[in-house]
Amino acid sequence: MSYDFEARKVDPRMADGLFHGPSSGHINPDKAEDIGMGGAYGYGASMNAWFVDYVAYWAGLKGFIWHSKSQFRSQAFEGDVTYLDGEVVDKIELSPYGMPVVQVKVKQTTQDGSVILSGLVEVELPY
Repeated sequence: MSYDFEARKVDPRMADGLFHGPSSGHINPDKAEDIGMGGAYGYGASMNAWFVDYVAYWAGLKGFIWHSKSQFRSQAFEGDVTYLDGEVVDKIELSPYGMPVVQVKVKQTTQDGSVILSGLVEVELPY
């Protein structure tokens, strides 16, 4: 579960984190077991991108995300299905950004209903 820095001089993959080292558990179930994850798991950055993309696609080409905040609750394991649900929870007529925004609360869950991410987004909508 460590990097081989000498081997990296010949083959950069030996220390890239995907194939070797502790973060290789993202794609290797055996390595994931070694660090107590229970199986291969997704990258948090990707989970956050799903969350932001979900709202961006909803807002459309002329929408604009001003701020987002997410909290990771669990991992997305290999084989999981991820569902995203959003709800407009507030409308701010004069936001700190100088225009109206809506706040959208988003929740990502797995096929068994486990919450893996929750977040809040402030988004400007076209008008």
